[in-house]
Amino acid sequence: ETTFTRLISPKGVSSYKHNGKTVTWDEYEAALASINVLVKARNFLVFQGDVESIARKTPAQLVSMLEDISGSSEFKEEYEALKKKKEEAEAATIFAFNKQKGYRSERKQYKEQKDEAERFDAKLAERSTLQTEFYLWQIFHIDTEISEREEATSELKGELKTTEAAEAEAEKKLKEHKKISTAARRALTSVEKTRVTLAGSLSSMQPDTIKTQQEVLALTKQVQTDSENLSSLKVDKSSHEETMAELTTNIDSLTSAERKLEEEYKEIKTKGIGLTSTLTPEQEAEYEKLREEAGVKSANERLEL
Repeated sequence: ETTFTRLISPKGVSSYKHNGKTVTWDEYEAALASINVLVKARNFLVFQGDVESIARKTPAQLVSMLEDISGSSEFKEEYEALKKKKEEAEAATIFAFNKQKGYRSERKQYKEQKDEAERFDAKLAERSTLQTEFYLWQIFHIDTEISEREEATSELKGELKTTEAAEAEAEKKLKEHKKISTAARRALTSVEKTRVTLAGSLSSMQPDTIKTQQEVLALTKQVQTDSENLSSLKVDKSSHEETMAELTTNIDSLTSAERKLEEEYKEIKTKGIGLTSTLTPEQEAEYEKLREEAGVKSANERLEL
C-alpha cells in the first residue's frame, strides 16, 4: 500500500509526504508518475467543467491534451529534434541520390563524348592516311609524266638538231648552186655577147651553146628545188620550236603543281596535331627521293632548254 499526503498550512504553504515520509514536490510528483498518475495531465481526477472544456477543444488541442495524458509531450522536443534530423537526413539522401544520378549522367555523357572523340580521331587518321596516299599517288604520276615529257623533249631536240643539220646542209648546197648558177649566168652572158661576134661560126659552136643552155636550165631547176627544200625545213623548224615551247610550258606547269602539292602536304603535316597516323620513315624517304629526283630533272630540263 502506498500513501500520498498533502498538507496546506494556514499561510498557504504546501508540504508533501509519501508513505509518511516528508518529500519534495519533485519527489512527490515522481512517485505519482511511477503509478501512472500524471499531475500535469490531470489523468486521475475529473474536475468540474472538464467534460465541457474537452468538448470545446479543437483537434490540435485534443492531441496536445492526449500527449500530456500519455506523457509523450515530455518527449516533444526530442521528437522534434529527431524529426528535424530525419528530414535533414532524407534531404541529404535525396541530394546524394540526385548528385549520384547527376554523376551517372555526366559519366554517360563523358563516355559518349569520349567515344565520339575516338571516332573523330579515327576518321582524322583515316583522312590523313588517304591524303598521304593521294599525294604520293599524284607525285608519282607527276614524276612519271615529267619523265615522259623529258624523253619526248629529248627526242624532239634530237629531231631539231637533225633538222637544223639538214637545213644547214641545204643552205650550204643552195649557196653552192647559187654560185654555180651565177657563174652559169655570167657564162651565158659572155656567150650571148660573143654570139653576136661569132654569128658567122654559129654552125660550129651550136652544140656548145645548147649544152651550156641545158646546164643552165638544170642548175636553175636544182636551185629551185633546193629553195623549196629549204622552205620546208624552215617550216619543220618552226613546228619543232612550237612543240619545244609547249613542252617547256608543260614542264613548268608540272613543276609548279609538284611544288604546290608539296606545300599542301607540309601544311597538312604541320596542322596534323592529335592525328594518330603520319608518314612512316620509309614513306618519308621515298617522298624525299621522288621530290629530289623531280627537282633535279626539272632543273636539268630548264638548263637544256
